[in-house]
This record gives sequence, C-alpha cells and structure tokens, in this order.
Amino acid sequence: MQHKVVSRDEWVAARKAHLANEKAFTKARDRLSAERHALPWVKVEKNYLFDTPEGKKSLADLFDGGANSSSITSCLALIGAKVARAAPTSPIISTVRLCISPIAT
Repeated sequence: MQHKVVSRDEWVAARKAHLANEKAFTKARDRLSAERHALPWVKVEKNYLFDTPEGKKSLADLFDGGANSSSITSCLALIGAKVARAAPTSPIISTVRLCISPIAT
C-alpha cells in the first residue's frame, strides 16, 4: 500500500478524525459487551464430561461443587457446547482457561 505523504497539520487533522472513530467504536463495543453480559442465562441440562488425569469428570467435579462452579458454568455457557468437542489447544479451550484462571485461583 502506498501511503500519502502530507504536512504535519494534515496528519494531525486526519489523526484526530481517526481518533474520533476509534472512540465511537470503543463506546459501541462497550455497549455491545454490556448487552451480551445482560443476556438471560439458561440452565445447562446436559452433563458434559471432561478428560482429566484422574479420568472423566463433570464440570461440578472439576471444582468439587464449590462456590466457583456456578461462575465457571456461566463462563462456559457464553462459549457454548463447542467446548466439549474442542481440541486441547483450540481457541475455545484457550478462552475457557482465561475465564477459569482468575475464578479458580
């Protein structure tokens, strides 16, 4: 891509216009995130099993049914049932690890 070369004043004006677009995008993304967080929950009826070094475990077993298990369940519900089929190195599992880390420690 060939970039246009302009004066500093033109660059500042273009940068300010772009910054306004970035701020509008950030506000729109924040509103969208708030809408997603406000979505209703659904009870997970299926008993998903996870392979662990100790054998297969349910989600509740992974956290010994402690207080954190409901937080983890809601986190996984946002990602969806793809978790049960995902490869250990998939982006979905990476997201689950990110969700679980601050809650489970």
